[in-house]
Amino acid sequence: MEEAIKQYLKELPFNGELVLAHLVDRLQEVEGVLIPQINNAESSWINEDINSTTYAAPVAIEVKKIPVSGYFEVVNFNNISYVV
Repeated sequence: MEEAIKQYLKELPFNGELVLAHLVDRLQEVEGVLIPQINNAESSWINEDINSTTYAAPVAIEVKKIPVSGYFEVVNFNNISYVV
């Protein structure tokens, strides 16, 4: 799952729109995945008003989103869960 998510994000062009339905399509291609479901997706970006190491508060991605800073990146997979 993690590799499929990373690969999907890597294939998006600079300022490429993340579409959750397309991510679900990609997750369906992973062996063993039957019904992928995204319950929550959020995006955050570096807050230039404060400094270059502070992130703004995460904002929910309902259907699709263009990145504020060019690309999307998963910082960690701690909040991603799987049901098998």
